[in-house]
Amino acid sequence: PINPQTGLAAAVLSRFFTMHQYAVKEQTYFTNVRRDLIRLLPPGENLRVLEIGAGGGDTLVAMKQTGRVAEAVGVELFELPGSNQDH
Repeated sequence: PINPQTGLAAAVLSRFFTMHQYAVKEQTYFTNVRRDLIRLLPPGENLRVLEIGAGGGDTLVAMKQTGRVAEAVGVELFELPGSNQDH
């Protein structure tokens, strides 16, 4: 939501600078496997995982490879060519 005190211009500038911060990051920032998150999976099988800010999807692929995750879906704002986003 836009704060009426700061107006639309401030909201647009804030969004631009946030997007720019991510645009200048190395692709490895988005494609590293987060093993710390995999260790946090609850016990059991047939788990369903939704990751917001999934980057290249590498963590989701690694979760599926454990055999415990039946369905893994990721959402990411940036397209990362050559990544696992289309996996």
